[in-house]
Amino acid sequence: MPGAGLLFTKQIVKHILKGNFGVLTQVHYYSRWKGTLQPFRSAITDRCPWLSFPAIDFLEGHLPARAKVFEYGGGGSTLFFLAKGARVITVEHDQDWFKRLQTAIPSDSLARWEGHLIKPEQAENTMKLDKSRPEDYYSGNKDFRRATFRDYCRFITAFGDEYFDLVLIDGRARSSCLYHAGSKVKPGGWLVLIMPKDPITWRTTCISGNPCSGWFLINWRRFHTIHSFRKPVSGKENKPAKAIAFRRLPGA
Repeated sequence: MPGAGLLFTKQIVKHILKGNFGVLTQVHYYSRWKGTLQPFRSAITDRCPWLSFPAIDFLEGHLPARAKVFEYGGGGSTLFFLAKGARVITVEHDQDWFKRLQTAIPSDSLARWEGHLIKPEQAENTMKLDKSRPEDYYSGNKDFRRATFRDYCRFITAFGDEYFDLVLIDGRARSSCLYHAGSKVKPGGWLVLIMPKDPITWRTTCISGNPCSGWFLINWRRFHTIHSFRKPVSGKENKPAKAIAFRRLPGA
């Protein structure tokens, strides 16, 4: 793609000027990054989570064989985990996106995928609800001002404690999802939260003692962002999401 090298270099220089010299270790991602600029490429077609390349590589390197994965919000991550041989359980609130995901699941992976469409509940009195309070099951998104996600967030409670090797939270009412997911991760397993715009969502939940007590925190912000995919309609750059990862300590 013409100009791709210049665009990539500008991003590297931008990080260096901020003092982030560690970004120089990511120059080898250039070819991989350049390929994603093609208009037909997306997280779905690439079967890839919407994360920076270093974070994706980290995730791949820490996923055990035949892992059990639960994800709030499906997409490229679903296909990524299935391709790695994992059993994946997905809850999704958007019907159109869920249908698209269903058609994208390879036939040889259907037996290892369990998808659930769980729409939000209508709620009239939401003025006092706070997305940072897990017990409110509130998203705060303008499209869901009169809705809560109780059934969506609580779906994981149907499984026993310490059942999953990895839980990925990239859906609605993330504070509530995080609260319920903590006890469902095996000791040594991972709970990955795609960062919301408001960091209070995870900080408030952690302060409450669940799930930070007995967990080790990796802040994936230290993995300097390399732009991956472009929006298919506008063609403008779109940064992959940032995330933080909690590892449940053995014996915790």
